[in-house]
Amino acid sequence: MFAGGTNPPGGFQESQATGYPNDLPVIDYDFHAPIGATGRLAPSFGLLRRQHAFLAAFGDRLAPMPSTLPDDVPAGIEDSETLRWAMRSDGHSGFVFITWHQPHLPLPDYAAAQFSLSLNEDTVTFPANPVSIPSGTIATWPVNLEIAGVRLTWATASPLTLLGPASSPTLVLAADAGIMPQLCLPEGTSVKGPAFALGDNVYGVDAAEPATLTVKSTEGSMNILVLPSELADQAWVLETPRGRDLVLSGDPLWAGEDGLLAGRSLGAASVRRYAGGTGQFEDVDIPAPETARVRVALGAERIRNAKPVPASFGSLAGRAAAPGDAAIAELAEVYRIDVATAGFLGAEGHSELEIGWAGDVARLLIDGSLVADRFWDGSPWVIDTHDAGIGPDSELQLQILPLPKDAKVGLPLEAQQRRDALDGDLAALDKAELLHWTTWQENPAIRRRAADCALKAGQTESP
Repeated sequence: MFAGGTNPPGGFQESQATGYPNDLPVIDYDFHAPIGATGRLAPSFGLLRRQHAFLAAFGDRLAPMPSTLPDDVPAGIEDSETLRWAMRSDGHSGFVFITWHQPHLPLPDYAAAQFSLSLNEDTVTFPANPVSIPSGTIATWPVNLEIAGVRLTWATASPLTLLGPASSPTLVLAADAGIMPQLCLPEGTSVKGPAFALGDNVYGVDAAEPATLTVKSTEGSMNILVLPSELADQAWVLETPRGRDLVLSGDPLWAGEDGLLAGRSLGAASVRRYAGGTGQFEDVDIPAPETARVRVALGAERIRNAKPVPASFGSLAGRAAAPGDAAIAELAEVYRIDVATAGFLGAEGHSELEIGWAGDVARLLIDGSLVADRFWDGSPWVIDTHDAGIGPDSELQLQILPLPKDAKVGLPLEAQQRRDALDGDLAALDKAELLHWTTWQENPAIRRRAADCALKAGQTESP
């Protein structure tokens, strides 16, 4: 699922009673989707943005390239010694895809990776010296990538996008965490900028900060922007009337029909746009939010203790059944949450209730009616206050059913570690907070002046 959601009332959830293998929450249908049910972005959204930007810029090259697997492939999913990689190539150029990640199976760092590729009658071996591939790496490394008359023989960084006009493009590469970006260029190609020679036409780049290089051959020239790995997941490649914009933001944003940026943030937004004329990221001018209160801790009073909970509520084909409404209502501990003091419920913008808790199943009732439920996995529970009908005068009750020590329920590693650290059943309310998001739009006057300066300077790319 790309966007999570909530089930409407009326028994639409999938369950073992309706022939589904697993019981699911009655209302919650979020599944940690890249865009959560409230619009909150998950870390996977940044990874997908990178993939989509790559396909938008290079998909026309990639699509006709067949895939080739190496001679030595993993024996199975339990093989933690054989590097997982493949190549897409047209026989001359291509992309090496590396996926040193296995769900639910932590992999050790791969000690020494080096690739030998047969392209036409040539053999390309890279990098010049083997490199360590950290666990969790998902990378795309180009080979013989030709842009504007310049050939990049190979690189140990992943292409993100292409900016600017075809006559003077900027290739954006994203560094992969724990791997120094190296660029190999043909003999006679000049490189200017923050790069250092490693020998044999190979250059290294210190990826602690964004670095822009100018690369020239006898056939043409281009710029290469190398993004640090921690910034790559904040990168937004937006199609605007001016062409592609590269913007850095940890919060959601978009470009309007007029090309101006807009977005949503907790408090003051921090947004930077890449300026092709200077080769640097520049702050986007955004008005300050009207309120500084963006996160308010809520009072929570436990009004009922939990009762003993059975280790099992049944199962189907070895999969545990979820407790029913009656069991939760009878056995769960209950809290009253006070939202009256928050101050911004109902104000312009977007508000979320964020609950940190632990247990088996939790349910939120507003004025006695069920509006949200959740199975515990260790992550925060986020609820859209407008969708849930939470107002300043609402009476909120939170029910948390304890998770028995001997219940056969699978959990992510960190959640399981918390469960293992406790001798008895697990039930806790860690926090309840209200968060207020505000929407913004960049200052149009500042943006127009920047565009005018770029045109006077003779630039044709997005300033």
